[in-house]
Amino acid sequence: MFRPDTLTKYKTTGTFRRRDQVRGFCYLSENTPGPLSQLMSRYFIGYDLGSSSLKTALVEADSGEVVAVVKTPAAEMEIQAPRAGWAEQDPECWWEYVCEGTREILRKTGIAKEAVRGLGIAYQMHGLVLLGADGNLVRPSIIWFDSRA
Repeated sequence: MFRPDTLTKYKTTGTFRRRDQVRGFCYLSENTPGPLSQLMSRYFIGYDLGSSSLKTALVEADSGEVVAVVKTPAAEMEIQAPRAGWAEQDPECWWEYVCEGTREILRKTGIAKEAVRGLGIAYQMHGLVLLGADGNLVRPSIIWFDSRA
């Protein structure tokens, strides 16, 4: 695993080397601009999955500052109602939106994926996701406002 604390910046050239490769006078600063300072910062990504969208937030770990928030999809997520009083969603779509939101927030902020140190997930109240013995979905999820929930 890459550890930014093993890097040192040469004063004269501005290039980075692993500490065990450095000869001579050099220093490391948390205020160094660019990829090194980004890797020294730690971020968390939070996902808030609602019944209509997924909000993805990037938070700076030390300060708790929200760096950015993105919402996916652009339109509301589809809710299927195969019968009166039923409400179902496809969990595969949730996963696609998590991937899309993650790519978008990292693109929007320019934060390297290696700087993300943890994930948090909040879900839309109670729901049911059924998996078979093989770990695959058995059926669409029964979500919180389904009369069967």
